[in-house]
Amino acid sequence: MAFSDTLSLDEFHVTSNRIADTSTYGDIKHNILGPLADLVRAETSIFGIVQKDDGHHIRAGNFISRNIQPTCLHSYARNFQSDDPVLPHAFNTTRLRNRLNGSKCFTFTLDHIIDPSQFSRGQYYNEFLRPNSIHQVLALGIPTPLDSSMIYIIGLHRYCHRPFTETDARKISLLGPSLYMAFHNLHLKERLDDQTMIVSAIGTEPTEQGLVILNENDEVIFANPAGRTHLEHNHLKPAIGVQETQKGRIIPGEPLRDMLRRHQEKEALIPNRRAKTHLEIGDITIEVETLRPPTNPGARRLLLRTCKKAPAAVAASAIDRFGLSKRETDIASLVVMGATNTAISETLCISVRTVENHLRSIYQKVGVRNRTSLAFHLSPSA
Repeated sequence: MAFSDTLSLDEFHVTSNRIADTSTYGDIKHNILGPLADLVRAETSIFGIVQKDDGHHIRAGNFISRNIQPTCLHSYARNFQSDDPVLPHAFNTTRLRNRLNGSKCFTFTLDHIIDPSQFSRGQYYNEFLRPNSIHQVLALGIPTPLDSSMIYIIGLHRYCHRPFTETDARKISLLGPSLYMAFHNLHLKERLDDQTMIVSAIGTEPTEQGLVILNENDEVIFANPAGRTHLEHNHLKPAIGVQETQKGRIIPGEPLRDMLRRHQEKEALIPNRRAKTHLEIGDITIEVETLRPPTNPGARRLLLRTCKKAPAAVAASAIDRFGLSKRETDIASLVVMGATNTAISETLCISVRTVENHLRSIYQKVGVRNRTSLAFHLSPSA
């Protein structure tokens, strides 16, 4: 029975079911890359996450591949991906189409975005594609509903010179919504796992830890990215100035100097003990501690531990106030994040009916009747 002029109903159901069985990133190779390659008779296939780095260069990473040698992947990632025309085209067009009309995928072939005669004379083709026998490329870009700064990409390759056709592209496009939902569920599960891991490790609300070390002249001699961001955040800006000393160290700005002066006054009151000063400004907490290096007790170091509370999906106070169980908290968190009952069931590996039963219990405990009211009552800003 025909599902379309390109894909039979049986092919669609079998492949969609394989895709839906993807519960971890480790399943992508067998449940997604293999079936898609078989549909269009591709010899190799690859999955990656494409996003812009700090320098606004479009880069791909987190590769999962099928029938591709690790040395080939390493060479691509290290030396050639900046010359790959597929990445910027997939990234920009996939995001644009999703923003304009909600498109769940964008499929295209390499020969549709290049001038073949000019491309065949270039370094990327002659030093990477041709030595690896990659002659034809079909790519699929999939947007991410929770992070507009990245997309998922799937590449399908042929060793022969027989080009991918419009029929091949349409076959893959028909499976775009299934792939979109599968990756969306993986992203939700990853975020939930991360939050659970962080809360378990820290024991409180999720925080991002920062570390800054100052020498005896109150010059910054070390600052990790989180610490530098925290000290330049909100009311502290610019706590760390941009003026550099002759030694290349950064001089603290006036707000940070005020804090250090107050700490020094406290330190003078307890000269023989390790002085600590706790400061809170907005959502930034700073603990200042004086240390003496063992190899040079006369020297003085200030250790600044900084943290910024990360927004939680469900306020900790709400969990206690309404008496939500661990499972109810997981489900409520996903509801607040906008997940449907089906997405929640797949993320938590429980049935939709179980999700509905838990939601009824949550509604009763919180005293609401719908998801919108639940999100309002449970969000940290409530």
